[in-house]
Amino acid sequence: MMPWKAAAILAMLLGGAWSARADQLVTDSSFENIALGPIGPDVTSGGWIFNPYSADSGDSVGGVSSPVHSGSQAAYFTAYNETDIDISQLINFSSALNGMPAVLTFWVENGNSNNQLTVTLGTQSQFYSSLATGGYMEYTVNFTLGTSPQTLLFDFNGGDGESPTTLYLDDVSLNAPEPASMALLGAGLLGLGLLRRRKAG
Repeated sequence: MMPWKAAAILAMLLGGAWSARADQLVTDSSFENIALGPIGPDVTSGGWIFNPYSADSGDSVGGVSSPVHSGSQAAYFTAYNETDIDISQLINFSSALNGMPAVLTFWVENGNSNNQLTVTLGTQSQFYSSLATGGYMEYTVNFTLGTSPQTLLFDFNGGDGESPTTLYLDDVSLNAPEPASMALLGAGLLGLGLLRRRKAG
């Protein structure tokens, strides 16, 4: 095999590995270390900050052992009517990740079709005016990382129902490709270009 061809193939193989290497930026992503039961306000548990906004005794947020998507715990939000309740986490990352794409995935079990959820990272947000019911569902949001640190916020709104409604959150993952992996991807693309150029010649 010619040296240039071997180098091109090696570069492509390395470049193809980038997707398997990513930084998980969330601490306690499955809520295994948060306290069970109502938490807050402004209490940090397991790296998450809990904020039940309302003084209504029926509004609460905290940890629960069932239902869960994985592991032994999940987070829950319970609210009357249009009460807003949130949990957040300050996300720290290397300056090398500034401006990089990041993919947020999370699982929600929704107890009422009136429930609404806003997910925010820094100044970017995704609003869900209607959430699916019937067991845990996966949601994905594409963000662009700004300057570290940035706040990841899940804000739950109970909608316009007359009775308390509950939403469960589990397995939150915010992944950004490692800068070195992106460099390998560039090397793979360069190798592919060289290989095509050689074939054309």
